[in-house]
Amino acid sequence: MAPRAPHLSFEEFQAHWSSEHGALAGGLAGLTSYIQNHAILRAGRPLLPYPGFDACSELCFESLESMDAAFASEHYTKAVQTDEKNLIDKTRFGMMLTSRRVLDDGDPGENAVKLLTFFAIDRNSSLDELSEALAGPYRDAVATANPLRHEQLIQIPGAHDSRRAPMADAADLLWFRSADEALAFVSSDANFAASYALTGRAFGAQRHLAHTITVV
Repeated sequence: MAPRAPHLSFEEFQAHWSSEHGALAGGLAGLTSYIQNHAILRAGRPLLPYPGFDACSELCFESLESMDAAFASEHYTKAVQTDEKNLIDKTRFGMMLTSRRVLDDGDPGENAVKLLTFFAIDRNSSLDELSEALAGPYRDAVATANPLRHEQLIQIPGAHDSRRAPMADAADLLWFRSADEALAFVSSDANFAASYALTGRAFGAQRHLAHTITVV
């Protein structure tokens, strides 16, 4: 995750990210999946308050070692990084190293939107407690809104020890039929119940409402 370069509008950033940069980053060795989450725009701006980033990618590798090799490669350090300088502000870059769990394996279809919510662990809690709450009472509350699909990304314990600190500790991914349906969920009883379930486990939440582009 990273903010766009200051000289780019939202539209200019998304156009370059999905074309030239997507093709370059999609060529990383060992990459098994690459999904771009583009903010849904109206009147040139995201529908939700700005979360602190414009680029929001899901890059999947078989292992942490495979990921490290890809980002140490000549292709990344020369071609991809050169393009990044014109696309994002890398000084404010963030990352999460996570494993994925699928809670509802529905097929959202091509026109669905994805609501990503990022959580940080409450200082008086733990990753295990947050993960348990997300898979239990939080999941049960969210299910009453009937999302098309439900996934979660949970920080891999120890993965950040010799790397950059995680931007967040967990992410919740919900698919809805439309942007309006996703926005309705944000102010719904289901979301309030879900938020209550995380009391004392997570503090704060950043949201990103997106349509996805599958590069790899």
